[in-house]
Amino acid sequence: WFYFINNLESFDVQIPQLFKNDIVFEDAVHTAQVLAYSKAEQAEYFDSQKAYWDAYSVMTTALNEATEKGLQRGLQEGKELGKVEGLQEGMELGKAEGKAEGLQEGKLIAAKAMLKMGFSINAIAAELGLSEQEINGIA
Repeated sequence: WFYFINNLESFDVQIPQLFKNDIVFEDAVHTAQVLAYSKAEQAEYFDSQKAYWDAYSVMTTALNEATEKGLQRGLQEGKELGKVEGLQEGMELGKAEGKAEGLQEGKLIAAKAMLKMGFSINAIAAELGLSEQEINGIA
């Protein structure tokens, strides 16, 4: 730092290699250069910096708001699509369960009729794919 401060005035044209890749020294040289400006040049420089950061802030805010809005819209569309797909899946599952229950009920009705006709429980179980407990449950 001692070398840096003592030789700061000679850095106007070029920063020595020793300080080239050190952001702290580069910022210090830049600050010293700005402080060497006249009052009018400093005011113009600070106004340009303020305009830059104001524009940057507006753009960042707009980007963040647009991103959030896009995420919310995507989430809403996903929910709606999920509801539709869930409804379709539920209906298909309901149909499948209804068919299975109807088939089971039909087998039980047929088993009851077969029992009345005198078929054996073993014959009914083999023919309809029912267990002996299911057939005994309807008798």
